[in-house]
Amino acid sequence: MLTCDGSKTFQIFIKAVTDLIDGDLLEEQIVCEIETLLEELLEKKTWLPLDKQKVNSAQYARHLLYEDPLKRFEVLALVWKDGQSTPLHDHDGTWGVEGVFSGRIMVQNFVQTKQLG
Repeated sequence: MLTCDGSKTFQIFIKAVTDLIDGDLLEEQIVCEIETLLEELLEKKTWLPLDKQKVNSAQYARHLLYEDPLKRFEVLALVWKDGQSTPLHDHDGTWGVEGVFSGRIMVQNFVQTKQLG
């Protein structure tokens, strides 16, 4: 499902990511290649619609831009107002690639040293 379909640039990015995932690369290679594709996408500033850049005053906003029909990946625009944060969380062993469209973000990673509960 493409919710950011007005941009040829974004459509090309999605096709390139899909082709990588369809290929025979290892997960680590896929992530590295997508990092490069995302850097190239983020150099252009016209592909992300203004409505997908809107902040939410109560908490950070999540805008779904694309969901792979086979549920292998999705592309989100996460938008924070100055001073907003997310609680400590994990991504349950999934891979991900992050990039900043505008502004700056501070990410602090943690390593789980023991199993809880």
